[in-house]
Amino acid sequence: MSLTYSSSSRLPAPDADGEPQPVAIAYTAEPDGSANSVLGKVQLILEAFGPDDESLGLSEIVRRTGVAKASVHRLAQELLQWGLLERRGSEYWLGMRLFEIGQRVPRQRILRDAARPFMEDLYQATGETIHLAVLDGLEVIYLEKVSAWPARDSTAAAAATA
Repeated sequence: MSLTYSSSSRLPAPDADGEPQPVAIAYTAEPDGSANSVLGKVQLILEAFGPDDESLGLSEIVRRTGVAKASVHRLAQELLQWGLLERRGSEYWLGMRLFEIGQRVPRQRILRDAARPFMEDLYQATGETIHLAVLDGLEVIYLEKVSAWPARDSTAAAAATA
């Protein structure tokens, strides 16, 4: 199951000043019925965060998922406890626990393991911090870091916009 979005095929009429009206985009689950399960709803909540979304409020998550507000709130509380979501004020962020789980993907681990000896050699030769990063669209995802501070074997847990 994945999120799809659609907008009305008819554009709204301009306002009194002739300015175009905003077009609403609705995110909905594909009609396979999996949004009726708890895990289906959790997936919708996590996938409501797009690549450009740093944070979302509860109402925006409800709007994008189509899941009842009470269910989103209840599930968000559990996701917060598990570290899959983080909350600051009334806004939710994807949690670092998701990043940690993502680091277990074999493809990334194989690349890190293959690059690590070369990164350590480069660090020894230069004394400078060495980063391993991959480009993902317009995002740079840091997979590994070798430095003297704070620890030589720390994995960078950050993604930055290129």
